[in-house]
Formats: sequence, structure tokens, C-alpha cells
Amino acid sequence: DFESMTEKLDTATPHGRAMIGILAAFAQLEREMIKERMSMGRDARIKEGKWKGGAHAPFGYDYEPALEKLVINEYEAMIIKNLFEDFTKGKAIHAIAQDMHNKGQTLNNGKVDTRNLQYFLRNKTYCGYLRIRNEWTKGLHDPIVSEETFNAAQVILDENQRKFQDHWNRKVWL
Repeated sequence: DFESMTEKLDTATPHGRAMIGILAAFAQLEREMIKERMSMGRDARIKEGKWKGGAHAPFGYDYEPALEKLVINEYEAMIIKNLFEDFTKGKAIHAIAQDMHNKGQTLNNGKVDTRNLQYFLRNKTYCGYLRIRNEWTKGLHDPIVSEETFNAAQVILDENQRKFQDHWNRKVWL
């Protein structure tokens, strides 16, 4: 049974059960409308180049609420710059991760692994953009790496991925 403190609803009757269903439907509608308005507000902020806010700024940046944008965290940005520089000069991600570990450098989660480094190398935020779903728009924040460096890293990552897939396909068919 359900007892309301403010309304007289009797779930023992068909009318009472129907009223509970109607109230539940309106509560769900309100929840979905709030979610939609929040999403539209977040998208509008990003289209203006402002950081969406929320839990954490991307590694390499801090969020400055007064400016409503990301500001460069010098120490973390140095790690990101070195990552892009080493990678575009031909150093393997595994070797970069090992070097970072040996230097005692850590990421947000306290560890360094190749998956995180690949994510950073694919993250267009580092060359001045913000993401709205599957679309990128220019942000107000300063880039950590140039678009040329970012694009060079993408070419290498795409080539490595193609080589890996070719290798995997040959192994499967042999």
C-alpha cells in the first residue's frame, strides 16, 4: 500500500491506482524536461566556446569559473606537449609511457597507461576545440599543441591502427 501525507490516495481502489500512475507519468515528464533543458544549456555554453563545467577539466587544464573557460595547468600541459612531441618524432606509445613512469609522472587517475595516452593524442581539446556530442567547435581556451602537431599525431595513429588491423586480419586467416 501507498500512503501520501498530502493527498488522500487509496491504492486499494482502481481510482487510487490510476491517480498514482498519472502522478508517476507527470513526474517522469518533468524529469525528462529538466534533463533536456540542462542538455540544451550545456550545448549552448560549448557553442559559445565556454567549458561545459562539471566534474573535471581535461588533463592539462584547470577550470576557471570566473572566466567560464579552461586555463592551462603548466605542469600537466608540459606532459601533454612532451607526449605529442615524442609521439610525432616517432617514439612508440609504450616507450613514452615507460619514460613517464620512470620520471614519476602520473595522470589524473594516478597511473600512466597507453590507453590514456592514446586518448590524449586523439583529444582535439588540446588544440583549442570543445566537443558537443560528435561535433567539435572552437573553444575560448588556449591550445596546448598546434593543430599541425595534432594532425600529425592523427596521421601516425591512423597508420598504426591500419597496420594493427592488417596484422590481425592476416593472423586470423592463416
